[in-house]
Amino acid sequence: MLTVELKDTTGHRVAEMAIYPMDLPDQMIGEQYRLAQYLSQIDPLRYYFLVSRDRIFCWKIGEPQPRFVLPAREVLGRYAGSTEALEGIGSEYLSKLVEAWVADLTTHWKSRDGVVPGEEEMRQLGILGDMTKH
Repeated sequence: MLTVELKDTTGHRVAEMAIYPMDLPDQMIGEQYRLAQYLSQIDPLRYYFLVSRDRIFCWKIGEPQPRFVLPAREVLGRYAGSTEALEGIGSEYLSKLVEAWVADLTTHWKSRDGVVPGEEEMRQLGILGDMTKH
């Protein structure tokens, strides 16, 4: 597992994206979120993202259900060139695709004329306007 941290403009952690280069069973997804909730007591965190090859989950820490779930193949496939390119990839490449997605969310480098996948969901959370990628 690798992580990507999202920080606000003052440098405080807003979110953590845990990246797993596999399709995760539902039980493991819940366990990972409970661990993130526990650890956020030590190192505060507002949002937790769990990214696998098939889904992107986003929780607001402290809430039992994800705020949204996105199809990872659709979201990240546009940065890999195709959804098929996600099959069998490792965690480093998957984390680079996540970083490309976050960069597109914050700068629209790839989606100049359109909406970035997940942009509306991130905007509704209030996370989009004040985050920078680190």
